[in-house]
Amino acid sequence: MLGIEALAQAIRQNENIHVLRINETELKLSIYADDLTAFAKEECSANHVFNLLNDFGACSCLKINISKTEGMWPGSLKCHVSKLAPFNIAWPEEYVFALGVVFVYDSNTSYRSN
Repeated sequence: MLGIEALAQAIRQNENIHVLRINETELKLSIYADDLTAFAKEECSANHVFNLLNDFGACSCLKINISKTEGMWPGSLKCHVSKLAPFNIAWPEEYVFALGVVFVYDSNTSYRSN
């Protein structure tokens, strides 16, 4: 648990990772035990997150499980779901389930699911 906090701090402090803003709230990451959900505004920011994950894994031997990792494009980027699939992770077209929350493009479905 203490190890992942070092990673969380590195992500929070990295100015190259641009966050999502929902109303007045900035959203960069959510962590529970050894599960981490990162919120990056664009591919460049996500690339910085993955670089930090790889560096952290090299130092701690706590590596990302690519087979369990999924991505979802925020907002207007959702139309690129089938075209942009970087980082060798899954990019589901309907929803992503992370830390007990269903992330989905349709707000009605989101409301019902959560």
